[in-house]
Amino acid sequence: YVYDVSDNGYTMILDHNTSNGIAWASQTDYENAESKAKELGIEYSNGTVPIGNYEDCKTSSGVTGCNYRGPLTALKTLKEDTKDWTIQNRTDSYTAATGSSGNSYTIDYSKYKAKLISAEEVNNIVRKSDPTSYWYYLDSLDQNEPTRSKGSSAYAWLYSNLHDCESHGCNVNLQSPAILAYWTSTAARVGGSSYAWVMCSHGYLTSYYDVAGTSRGIRPVVTVSKFDIIS
Repeated sequence: YVYDVSDNGYTMILDHNTSNGIAWASQTDYENAESKAKELGIEYSNGTVPIGNYEDCKTSSGVTGCNYRGPLTALKTLKEDTKDWTIQNRTDSYTAATGSSGNSYTIDYSKYKAKLISAEEVNNIVRKSDPTSYWYYLDSLDQNEPTRSKGSSAYAWLYSNLHDCESHGCNVNLQSPAILAYWTSTAARVGGSSYAWVMCSHGYLTSYYDVAGTSRGIRPVVTVSKFDIIS
């Protein structure tokens, strides 16, 4: 599905996840970030891997996991899923907004055939200019879910092929496994938080999914040159 057209070409997101059951940043990848980050093209605001133990960040329910060091596991999976795609490597990068602790990260996508959609891009798609709310329904732009039947959402294409999404306005349910969301590239309040932004099967964008959770998947985004499109 094409969601942006520019001089660089057509930017489009796949209609399904390529991998499921994936953490945003597993403890193993987080603890090996010094080598993993270089391999995955992640750079940090101060030039060094941010200090912080995986257990330092906890949700109110006690779930551990930190977003200091970016989407290490999600990017590793994205790279593996798309390495054989017959498309040129990307030339762009993505920088997460600096958190209150002063941490931020930049993903250099020149090592990749595809990228992860960002929370800011979803905001632009639904014309929500203020991304400060922690979650909102795409169709109502607030925290009140509109009544929707199968295929009735204007943004059904953004969350189809997720578990139980048809009753929330998408086009096609993912019957199995019970994957409820896919990861974006965006941490929630970088540093001191165990959350990252996801696109959810109920038709909302939310920052309340912990980075260690595995009921989520990877949904690649590619940009195709206008000269490569065959009419």
